[in-house]
Order: sequence, then C-alpha cells, then structure tokens
Amino acid sequence: PALELAEYRPDRREGYSEELIQAAVSEVEKAVAPLALGRLVRRRRILWSGLGAIIGLAVFFGFLNLARVRAQIGLQNAFSPSRVPVEFIIEPGDTTVLPGSEIALNCRIRPAGIFRYIVFERSGEERQRRKVGLEPGGGKVIVRPKQGFSYCFRLLSRKSEDYQVQVIEPLSASRIVFVYRYPDYTGLPEYRSTSPEIVALHGTIIEFEGRVNRPVEQGRLVFSNDTIGLAIKTDSLFSGRFRVKGDAEGRIELLDVAGGTFQPVELVRVQTVSDEPPMVKLFMPGRDVDLPMSMKVILGINSLDDFGLSALYLHYGKDSVFERTRLKLLGNRREDTTLYTWDLSGSGLLPGDVMRYYVAVTDNDEVMGHKQSRTDVYEVRFPTMTEIYNASVRQTERTTDELAPIRDAQKKIDKEIARINDQMKKEGKLSWEERKALEQVLADQSKLANEIGNLRKQVEQLTDELFQGMALDKETMKRMGQLQELLSKLLPRELQESLAKLHESLGKESPDLRKALSRFQINQKQLKASIDRAVDFLKRVVEEQRLEALARKANDLAKTQNAVLEKLGKEKPEVLTRLERQIGAGIDSLAKEMASLSGTMSDSAIGDSLARLGEQMAQDSLSQLAAQTGDFMQQGNNRQAKSPAGKLAQRLKQLGQSLSSLSQRLKRKRSAEVANKLRSSAEELLMLSKKQEGLEAEARKMRKLDSKAAYEMGLHDGTGVVAESLASLGSRTMSLPSRLIGELVRSMGSMQDAAQNMIENRSGPACQHMAQARTGMNRAVVWILSALEQAQQGGGMSGGMESLMEQLSQMTAEQMAINAGMNGIPIPIPGGLSPAQMQALSRLLGRQSALREQLEQMLQSMGGERPGLTSSLESLVDEMKSVERDMAKLNVHRDLVERQEDILSHLLDAQRSIRQKGFKQKRKSQAAKPFQLGPNPRLPEDFGERNRLLREELMRALKQGDFGDYEPMIRAYFERLLTNP
Repeated sequence: PALELAEYRPDRREGYSEELIQAAVSEVEKAVAPLALGRLVRRRRILWSGLGAIIGLAVFFGFLNLARVRAQIGLQNAFSPSRVPVEFIIEPGDTTVLPGSEIALNCRIRPAGIFRYIVFERSGEERQRRKVGLEPGGGKVIVRPKQGFSYCFRLLSRKSEDYQVQVIEPLSASRIVFVYRYPDYTGLPEYRSTSPEIVALHGTIIEFEGRVNRPVEQGRLVFSNDTIGLAIKTDSLFSGRFRVKGDAEGRIELLDVAGGTFQPVELVRVQTVSDEPPMVKLFMPGRDVDLPMSMKVILGINSLDDFGLSALYLHYGKDSVFERTRLKLLGNRREDTTLYTWDLSGSGLLPGDVMRYYVAVTDNDEVMGHKQSRTDVYEVRFPTMTEIYNASVRQTERTTDELAPIRDAQKKIDKEIARINDQMKKEGKLSWEERKALEQVLADQSKLANEIGNLRKQVEQLTDELFQGMALDKETMKRMGQLQELLSKLLPRELQESLAKLHESLGKESPDLRKALSRFQINQKQLKASIDRAVDFLKRVVEEQRLEALARKANDLAKTQNAVLEKLGKEKPEVLTRLERQIGAGIDSLAKEMASLSGTMSDSAIGDSLARLGEQMAQDSLSQLAAQTGDFMQQGNNRQAKSPAGKLAQRLKQLGQSLSSLSQRLKRKRSAEVANKLRSSAEELLMLSKKQEGLEAEARKMRKLDSKAAYEMGLHDGTGVVAESLASLGSRTMSLPSRLIGELVRSMGSMQDAAQNMIENRSGPACQHMAQARTGMNRAVVWILSALEQAQQGGGMSGGMESLMEQLSQMTAEQMAINAGMNGIPIPIPGGLSPAQMQALSRLLGRQSALREQLEQMLQSMGGERPGLTSSLESLVDEMKSVERDMAKLNVHRDLVERQEDILSHLLDAQRSIRQKGFKQKRKSQAAKPFQLGPNPRLPEDFGERNRLLREELMRALKQGDFGDYEPMIRAYFERLLTNP
C-alpha cells in the first residue's frame, strides 16, 4: 500500500490527503531502514539486466521505425482493436443480378500490400465463410446466385459494411414485330416479320415494336458503333427504328423500373443485301458489223435490273469511245427491250473508218448511287461497196471455176454410162468387169453430187456472213440469190432417186437393173445439160458483176474524194494525204480491171465501150491529179490542193455514171433478148394449144382417128422444139420456174398417149389425153408470161427470190418502227391513256393492220410455191390479227409488246429461211463397223459467262414478285452457285 500511495496522483477519485500519504510512506521507510538489503541483490546481475533491457528497447524501437504501419496496426489490434486504421473498398456494393448470372465481388484494402488474406462472409440460404487471397487488384469472389443474399469482408478485428445482392426475374419480350420500309426507288411494299434475323437493302428503315413481361423505364438498341434509344410507350410496350447501313449485330436492352442494369431481351442480326448492278445485252447486231448503205444500224438492247432501271446510254467514238448520248429514260421499269435506229450519216465516217461503241445502262439506286453496266465494245466499219460486191463476184467466179472440172467429169460419166448401157443391151447382162466399172461410175457420180452440195454450202455461208454483217444491198442479194438458186437446181431429186435405185439393183442383182440403168442415164444426161447451162449462165453473170463492181468502185472513189474535199483545212494534213494516196491506188486498180474486162467481154459492143472509157480515163490523167493533190496536202498547201481535188472528184463522178450506164445497158440488152425469146415461146405454145383444142374438138366427131395420129405427133414435136428452146434459156435467166420444162414434158407424154389411142381408134381416151396436154401447155404459158413480166422489169437474170426478200425486208423495217412506237407508251398505263397516247396507239394500230394486209397479199402472190414458208407466214398473219384485237381493245400490257417482238423475230427468220432455200440436212444410214473411242470431251473454260447468266437468272427470279422470308434463301442459293462453281 505504501508503494501505491507513493505513486498516488491527486486527481484520482479516492481523494487521499497529502499528509496521510506522507505519513504512510515515512512509517514504511523507518521499518525497512535496519534491514541489510545490499546483501540480497547482486550488483552484477543488475548491470546485465539493465543492459538486456536497453538492447530490447533498441530492437523494439528499431522495428517501430522500419515497419511503422505494420507495427502500428499490430499494436493497435492488440491493445485497441477498434482503432485499427484499415479501409475496405468493395465493388460493386449493393447490386441487382439475374438468377444464375455470374457476378464478381471485389474487395480492396487500404493500406495495400500488407495483408495476404481477407475473409469473405456470405449470409442467406447459401451461407459461406472463406479466406480470399489478396492480389494487387484486391480479393475477388465469383458467385452465381440463385437467390438474394448479403455479404461482407473481414480483416483482423475489422469488418466491412454489409451489402445486398438482389436476384430479380429477367426481362423477356413476348413478341417483337419488325417492319421493313424499303427505299422508295425499289417500289417494294411494306414487309412485316417477327424474325430478328434482318435481311434488307442499304437504306431500308426498320421499325420495331415489342412488349415485355413487366414495366420498364428505359430501352436502347446497342450496336458496336452506335446506340439507338428506344421509346417506352407504356410501362411494358417499347418501340424503335433504325436505318440499315451495313452488316451488324446488336442487342435490344431494357432497364427495369426497379433499377439495376440494362438487360438484353433480343439479339438482332442485320445482313445487308446488295442492289445488284443491272444487266445489259446487245442482241442486235451483237457483233462487229459493216455499215449498211442506209448509214443506219439497228441496235437491239435488252436490259434487266432487280429493282428498276434508270437510263440507257450509247457511248461511241472513232479513236476512243468518249462521246455519249442518252437513248431513253427507262422509268424504273425492271426489264426493257429497246430497238434503236442509230443514224451514222452525220458522223463523218469515211470508207475504211471504224466507229467503236458500247451500250450502258444505269439502275435507280438512290441510296448507294446509280450503278452502271455496259456491253462489250463493238465496231461498225464503213466498208467500200467495192469490197462488199467483190465478195459476191469472187464467189461467182470461184463457183464457175469449180463447176468447169465438174462438167468435164460429168461428160466422162455420160460416155461411160452410155457404153455400159449399150453393152448390157447387147449381152443382156453385165459381166464382172462391167459391174465393177458401173460401181466406179456410181461412186464418181456420188462424189460429183457431194462436190456440188459443198459448193452450194459455201455460197450459203458467204451469204450468211454478208447478211450478219448487215452489208447486203439489193444487187448483192440478187446475185447471191441467183447463185444459190442455180446450185439448188443442179441436183434434181430424180437423179438422186435413180442413183439410189441403181445402187440397190446392182447390189441385189435385180432383174430391174436394165430399167434402173436406163433411167439413171436419162437423169445424168439432164444433170450434164444443167451443168453446161449453169457454166454458161455464170460466165454471163460474172461479166455483169464485174461491170457493176467497176461502177461501184468508181462511185466509191468519187464519194471519198468529195469527203476529202469537204475536210480540206479541217482535218490533219497527214490524214488527208493518206486518204488521197489510197484514192490514187484505187484509180490505178480500176484502170487495170477495166482493161482486163474489156478484152474478155462476150458482148463486143459493150467491150468496145468499156475500152473507150478506159482510154478517156487515161486522157483525163486521174492518177496524176490524185498524186498532185496528195503532194499539195502533204506540204500543207490546202489552197492549191483544192483545185485538182475538185477536178478529180468531178471526173470520178462522171466515170462512175458512165460505168453504171454501161452496166444498165448490158442488163437491158440481155433482158430484152430473154423477153423476146419468152414472148416468142409463149406465142408458139398458145398456137400449139389452139391447134390441140381444134384437133380435140374434131376428134370427138370422128369415128376413125388413125389418120390424125401423125398430126398429133407433129404437135408433139413442135412442143418439144419449144421445150428445148426454153431449156436453152437456162443459160440466160433464172426467172423460169423449174417446173416449166417438166410440165411441157408431161404434156408431150399426153400427146404421145393420145396419138397411140388415135391409132387404135379409141376416141374417149385420146380426147382425154389431148385435154391434159392442152391444160399443161396453157399452164406453161401462164408461167412464161410471169417470167416475161419479171424480165421486162429489168430482172432478166434473177428469180422471184429478190422480190420476196425485198418485200420481207420492208415489212421487217415497218414492224421495227411499230415496236419502237410501242416503247413510247408506258406499260402498265397509270391512270389510263391520255388523248395524245390514244392518238399514237390508233396510228400504230393502223400501221399494224396495213402491214398484215401487205403480208396477206404477198402470200396470195406466192400461190403455195414455198409450202413451209407459206404455213409459217400464215401463222404470223393470225398472230398479227390477235395483236390488232388487243390494241383495239386497249389491252396494252407487257405481253402485247413481247408478242410484237416475236412477230419481228419471225419476219427475220423468214428472210433467213429464204436465203437458205434448198439446204436440207439428210440422214444417212451406215452399216455397223468398229470405231476407236477418242478422249473424253472437255467443256470450254468459263470466261465469266456462268456468273453473268446466274446473276441474270437471279434478277429474273426476284422480278416475279415479293417472296417475303424466302428472298434471303433465294439470294443465298444463287450466291453459293456464284462462289462454288
């Protein structure tokens, strides 16, 4: 107690007085004074104890200095736990989550870097307490709660606040409707879908609306690069809209009114569909062509787009394709067929120049910009008519040259057949050697027939090439038609039938061999005569063609010289100089050809006139004028070049006129000769027919007719003389129908039968045969008069094909014009026809009716001569009538336009059919024989045509209508075909 009192402080609550304290201490001091305390405590031990205490205090204070925070926290935790300086930073604190969703509870401690662990405590049904390691970012606990709970973190004696994790029911959309509003240019109707897989064009507005299972406060549509706010119409109804700009994925997120985070309710995938570029095809002419004499080229253009076309353009130019003209506006129609007549008369083209061009079409895409597609680049070449006409001249000369050896071979066959036939008549049968000789003759005859057939195909091929090049003029078509018709007549069906019959009889050793041989001998003699007439005819034709070619060449040179004169001072000197040099070379070539033809002309008067023109040409010094003009142009002296250039143009024009006049004179002269011969033959046949009619009337009254048999045979012989005379005309004209001579031969047979019945005094049969003979002669007279009319019209060397082709050509041009007029009427017609459109449709109807009447008149004039062509054109007349009815009833729709285009196609096919007259593909039987298998054929490589066709088919498929949800599948199907061949 004395010790406690010695340390007693006055402020303590006991309140001891100072005197009391001092008294107690003094009393104790007196009591311990006599005690020997020094003996009880050793001094050395006290020193060592003091030293240890000093060292301990040094270590303690060193620790406090080096780990001040740790020491402070440790001491406070030991002596004052409530004052430990630790701060808890907890994320996310109070939160709301969905059932089963993962949430990270993170706790960071300040001061950091001191503690290694903290304790996580979780209350609720899933109570939990566990240590969590502390990382630099704190201690993290991952939980997936199914129900709500509270949680906290502990460290030493400290504990964080309690936080709540609430688990709420997820938001769900019961039904979201997406409304597609396509760009206006597509013309597509509004489309509704409940699928979140959105497939739409660029620029499509997507509006959507949906309902959720409980009230929401906010909403948004989140894309990777954009966030779109949603409108909350009622507590549970939301809506929004966005524009399709590209492929994207987004989420529709809504915020519950209870708070928390945005919850995704729907995943939206946007796939953009490209507006395909348009397709354009130039189907007429669709190739490089020569410029027609009309200087106009008809372009047939078909264009197609998936949503609509905007405009059609023609790009053209000589050196480069830099000029552009708009052909028409297409008014957003998805498909269009246009026939455009391109007039090149003002283009400044000279013979030999080339105009390059292509057609382009744009679509109506107003969102991504108008896309353009174009055709390949084609060429229109301005040929000289000399080049065109020389092609037919060369073919005629080649045909003449190739027929000459055929004629010589046919003469040998004729002699050999005659020898074998005579031998068979003597012996009554054929020996083995003669059979072999006959087999060789038949093989030679078949070979000649094949050569004639090949020659005919060459002519047809050349005609096709010229026609496809659109370079045929009237004279060229006339000559090529003559050549085709001539070669078609060289191989009569009777010859082919008798050849086959003789082959069959020889192989079977038939008793009819003699009869078959005799018939074949007659037919091959006819072939020999036909070849002779054909060779003579072609020689005359070549003369006419060469003379016409000279006239055309002179006229072409004159036109070129006039063009050079007009461009003097406007065009580069080197260009004009080159043209002038070409004119000079053409003049020299013309002079040589004139000299050659004048020396070989069968008509001496025409040959002399041609020679005089050549002499006049030399006197006028045309070559020197061309050379002088070219020199001046090369020097750039246009003023001095103008005078000789003008003189040269004038003299070339006069030369062309003189040669054309000489050519016409030759034609008229020969036509007059043919006409006189035909007129004479018609008169003789009429006289013989009249005598036959008189004899027939007289025979009906007589009982004995044998005395008149000789007179009947006289009429028979007279008819034969006329027939031979007409047959000889085959070398001068082709206007005579092939059936004429056959008709006269049948009439002569009837006369012979009538004479035989007269000898036998059989009046009835005799009169019947005479009537048949008279009818045949009268029919032959009608045909001769028809041929005479053609000859008098100047076509003495041509057949009826030229006139037919000319009529069909005119009809085709008129139908093209009608179709072009129909393209000016909008289809379908919005709101009915305007008065101006009604008037235009009425005019087109009148033209269509007039064209149909013209076709009917042509069919009547043909008289069934061409059965296949006639039936085809008759069906075309019916189609025209049907079109007229629809136009009269104002049934103007796309089908009507397509039917009119079909009419045009049929007219073009009819022209082609006439040009290919006489060509037939016949099948041949062959005996079985071994053959060697060749390598497997390989399809040609694809150069882009496959993809082009697939894209075109895709557009046609989409054009049929709105496919709704099936459209993405259709596009995906074609896309797979395009990417995986």
